[in-house]
Amino acid sequence: MKKGLYILVLMVGVTSCSFFRDVQEEPIAEAFGKKLYISDIKDIFPEGVKPSDSLEILKGYIDSWTRKQILLSIAEENLSSSDMDVTQELDDYRSTLLINRYEQQYLNQKLDTNVSKEEIQKVYSANAQSFILPASIVKALYIKVKTTSPYLDKIRSLYKVGGESSMKELENIGRQAAENFDYFNDKWVFFNEILSELPTKPENADEFLAKNPNFEQNDNDYTYFVSVRQYRLKGSVSPFDYEMENIKSVILNKRRQELIESLEKGVFENAKRQNKVKVYVDNK
Repeated sequence: MKKGLYILVLMVGVTSCSFFRDVQEEPIAEAFGKKLYISDIKDIFPEGVKPSDSLEILKGYIDSWTRKQILLSIAEENLSSSDMDVTQELDDYRSTLLINRYEQQYLNQKLDTNVSKEEIQKVYSANAQSFILPASIVKALYIKVKTTSPYLDKIRSLYKVGGESSMKELENIGRQAAENFDYFNDKWVFFNEILSELPTKPENADEFLAKNPNFEQNDNDYTYFVSVRQYRLKGSVSPFDYEMENIKSVILNKRRQELIESLEKGVFENAKRQNKVKVYVDNK
């Protein structure tokens, strides 16, 4: 059986799709009178996949297909004729699918995705008290270096120093000597993410953060350096640059909603004008 499947997989890899239309195929699985052919599932194999991997994909698909046929047969045996009538559901699903596809096409053509910083700032300023941090965030530098490293003292003298030249020197050393050197692209990150990399966690992280902008820790093999450049504590107003992408998403979602509402209203009014919609119920 395995050899036969392997040959089928090779056929999928080297044979054109027309092959399966020109010759009589043998099924690769059968359940309750339904047959599965290799030509039915040729698209399940990623381009360039190895035959050995394709075999596992094929076996997995066959297993899933046979299980589905078994459950379907049991359902058909136990459901009443009215329960098995899915005509309305299929029609509703088709209608919803087509409408959604058209609306997405319309949005792709009409939606303005350019959002200015000024527009984002306006939303932020009007709703600043709504942007409350669920946890403390920091802009920080994190370094993990072997305690035996000859660069340890140099890193210790530089990691808490600001300035472009010091940072450049530290980065050059850190990239070569450190096990981990990360300033998170100068973006806000949750303080707990950094603490999770350290051997010791403070009992009160927020209190510790407020009192210790620069600190180091040790374990048996490594020394860890953390320099917090900026921080905002849990429960405080989130900084503007941290919320920019979220606000942009909100603005774009509002534009999408307004476009769809405008589309629906416009096509409805147009259909009424063309007498393509008639309502026979008196709303008065």
